[in-house]
Amino acid sequence: MALINCPNCGSTISDTANHCPKCGVQLKGSTPKNKNKTSLYALFAVLGALVIIIGGTIAYSDYAEKKEKREALIQEEQAKVAAKKERDSLDRVLWEKTMEKNDEQAYQLYLQKFPDGKHAEQAKKHLDYAEKMKLTSEEEYGASECISSFFRCLANGYEDDMLVYLNPNLSTFLGKKNATKVDAIAYMKKIHSDDVYSVDITMGDIEVKKSLVDNEEPIYTATFTYDQRLEREDTSLETFASMKGTATLNKNYKITSLSLSKTATY
Repeated sequence: MALINCPNCGSTISDTANHCPKCGVQLKGSTPKNKNKTSLYALFAVLGALVIIIGGTIAYSDYAEKKEKREALIQEEQAKVAAKKERDSLDRVLWEKTMEKNDEQAYQLYLQKFPDGKHAEQAKKHLDYAEKMKLTSEEEYGASECISSFFRCLANGYEDDMLVYLNPNLSTFLGKKNATKVDAIAYMKKIHSDDVYSVDITMGDIEVKKSLVDNEEPIYTATFTYDQRLEREDTSLETFASMKGTATLNKNYKITSLSLSKTATY
């Protein structure tokens, strides 16, 4: 311990004393109680301010983040709505063009562009119908063979065999409505009249087209030509005729209607 002089009264005192025992002056290094309280309050104030600032910063950051997310969702929704409007518009325009063309290629193109479009089901139905309408080689052969066989039997006078290729009830037969096989037999007898020695029929081209009844059951329309030559006793009568015909056949390749016309005779 060292001795020092009081800075106020000059008395000799210990250097560890907090105040002069003679004059009572406060010495250097001592801290009054009220000053300690003030410093503590200031510390609390600073800490409180920091808490408020930090809390406010966190709250604002959270608010800003949520706001940004809300705005992003709104923009995303608006973009979806705009994209849907544009897609619907393109869908409508392409469908109008598809309906104008109304062919298989146009419907396929529409489904490529809009597989889930507003008119996708309609396009699929059109393509399904187009597929059913396609004439297969088997169908073409069946219809053509029926026509050829009918006239071959007609030329040879094979009555029973000829009737195999006819439907029991005919909508029309050579101009007669609601005809039957009896009318076909009568036509055969007319060609093979008493003065006719032989009949020769040479078939020309046969063109077959397909259609559907109620979009399901197929019917076939055959257009054809043939030359008919008759060897007969009375040569002043007709011995040759170029013929043109149209026949309708059902799904079983039976003739349901037949019409014939002459394009040349002698």
